[in-house]
Amino acid sequence: MYRTSLAVIGKMGAGKTEVTDLFVSHGYTKGILSHPLKIAAREIWGGTMKMDREKGIALGKFIQRADPEALVRAWQRRSQDHPSPFIVEAPRYPSDYDGLSQLGFRFVEVLADPVTRVDRLQRAGHGRLTDVSQLDDETETALDDRRLFPVEHTIFNNGDLSKLADFVAAVVRKEDARV
Repeated sequence: MYRTSLAVIGKMGAGKTEVTDLFVSHGYTKGILSHPLKIAAREIWGGTMKMDREKGIALGKFIQRADPEALVRAWQRRSQDHPSPFIVEAPRYPSDYDGLSQLGFRFVEVLADPVTRVDRLQRAGHGRLTDVSQLDDETETALDDRRLFPVEHTIFNNGDLSKLADFVAAVVRKEDARV
């Protein structure tokens, strides 16, 4: 069976990684657009693949200004030898959305209320966060306009993992019924 590849969008702390991992359990191959940024950050600043968020944002913005399609092209090169369908986590900019759309991707938005997001981020070690307004940089808001950046599926992540798994399974069934 042929499946359409999907991209997961949403704000930091909404649960994109959990949703992406659930799609992997349904046979999708995971891709992360920011992977080249993490490799570059490790080369520049040392340490592990986990990077300081502010440095990562600055590096991403620099690359976005220099070549808006760079991250999608880099992902496309890395993915050539991997089986599809893909589940790509965290397109952040209109050029990411457009590039993936041109490749035939459909979009899944993950939503969570602001208080839940901040709580998750603080528990994950982002202790400097006190409220969600601190996350309102362009990487969090660039794809907010659904008239310009429509999504085919919306998943509400209230923190119940069994319900989250049910939502993902429902999206997979809908996508499988399309083909």
